[in-house]
Amino acid sequence: MRIADFLTLGLSERYVVPLAEDDPENRRIKTTTYVARRLALAVIALLSIGYVLVRVGLFEDFGISVLASAGALGVLVAIAARPLLGNMVSGLQIAMTDPARIGDIVVFDGQWAIVEDISFAHTVLHTWTDTRLIVPHSELLSRPFENWSKKGEAVKQIVKLPVDYRIDVDKIREKVAAIVKDDPRSTDDKPLVEMAEITGETAVPWIWIAGTDSFSCWYLHNAVKEKLIAYLIDLDGGAYLPRKRHLLVSESDQELGAR
Repeated sequence: MRIADFLTLGLSERYVVPLAEDDPENRRIKTTTYVARRLALAVIALLSIGYVLVRVGLFEDFGISVLASAGALGVLVAIAARPLLGNMVSGLQIAMTDPARIGDIVVFDGQWAIVEDISFAHTVLHTWTDTRLIVPHSELLSRPFENWSKKGEAVKQIVKLPVDYRIDVDKIREKVAAIVKDDPRSTDDKPLVEMAEITGETAVPWIWIAGTDSFSCWYLHNAVKEKLIAYLIDLDGGAYLPRKRHLLVSESDQELGAR
């Protein structure tokens, strides 16, 4: 176990420490090292227990009858340990295939979270409410989830802004460009504004904004939404805020329609 700890420390100091914390390669090596260390410790512990049992002659004292029943006992133990063994194999699969790494931003089961730790049986997700979501490895691999850090830290979010049909979309484009122009949380990608959705009472422009990382993009998303609402309130006295329209029909129009 000391040798395993020594090797883990040496690998971390050589390959993990020199890299920036937000470097994807840093996260990949850290995840692989941590999972391999824990699996190695589990294997060492099992081999050590087996060696001690053999050395003390436990099996010889019990005799042939006990050894004969050991096969049936082994089957029962294997069945009982199936979830644990399955999660251990899934943990090794996570380390090898790299779907999620320690420090990645993920959305699992509707929960936004940071991958805080990957043990040999489960993954610990640190949610935005400062709680921990414990997910077995087999559960994590069997269900789809979003990984916002897979190809880098920069992410995009969509601001959906319900407005009145009469709105000039170019004015929204100009305002969004002015909001994100000097904001350090924004990337060099130009924001995109498109009229992507229309409901029975409102038009809903979709505004794509890009942030330098997931935290910055979240706060930038909220800031853009807040400033656009204030802008709509001041624009022409709030004429382009969402509203309901009612058609008033006189009695003569109703009689004409009935005919």
